[in-house]
Amino acid sequence: MTESTPKVINVICGEFCTTRDCSSTEINLLHRAFDDIPANVSFGYERFVKTPEEIPERILDLLQIASYVFCADRMANRGSRESVANSGWARTFNLQIPVRNPDFWNAESVRKALNDALTYMTGDRRYDFAFRETQEQDQKATIVQLSLFSEAESDLINAKDADVMLFSGGLDSLAGAIEHLNENPNRKLCLVSHKSNNTSTSIRSKLTENLKQIYGDHIISYEFECHNRDMKTREETQRTRMFLFSAIAFAICNRLNKNALYIYENGVTSINIPIQVDAIN
Repeated sequence: MTESTPKVINVICGEFCTTRDCSSTEINLLHRAFDDIPANVSFGYERFVKTPEEIPERILDLLQIASYVFCADRMANRGSRESVANSGWARTFNLQIPVRNPDFWNAESVRKALNDALTYMTGDRRYDFAFRETQEQDQKATIVQLSLFSEAESDLINAKDADVMLFSGGLDSLAGAIEHLNENPNRKLCLVSHKSNNTSTSIRSKLTENLKQIYGDHIISYEFECHNRDMKTREETQRTRMFLFSAIAFAICNRLNKNALYIYENGVTSINIPIQVDAIN
């Protein structure tokens, strides 16, 4: 275990925070100001319902859990980049997250499923969760604060005949989108993307526009924002990004009453095998 990677990293989220400060052993994440403590993360989900009451509570909880996990991941150092196979690679998280349905999320089977999925995709030791009921009584105000509203509603409402696909903007997802569109000429394709930095966003936007020029209204783009504000990111492996990606795609599938989504990835490294120098080389 390295000095920069402690045994346990405590992550306090939302209204449970008493500070916005982050250290190697404690990460405080606020998606909006609480008790005059400024926000230090941004969650910007585009709207996929006209009224907040139409969004199931568990879907809202899932989006918030995935966003907090992703932001915590980026603030927890795995150790020196020069020693990718050292014991500092794996971390243990204790996360306290406010939710609307704590009984569901605190069920042992649910917390085990979350831990199993996250440890598999990240290579970390454990993800322990303590879910507490949010004290925010006005659900509509909460959703507005989460920036869940935009002009994307009309596109998604018209996407009943569309398939949902994760679109990172890499060659793998681009090739997958082209193949899917060519093989399914009578169906639309909803491209779900994640906005975390300007460079990747610019490239992905250009690719999306080019696809729209070729395939017209068969392309529906949906981009959401989740990133740290005014804090120096400590870890850029972003292995929890697939969890965040999948959560937002699942929410869209739920909205459109679909039971499947499409993921095109670039081979063996997409399953997040244990990191080794050979994989990097």
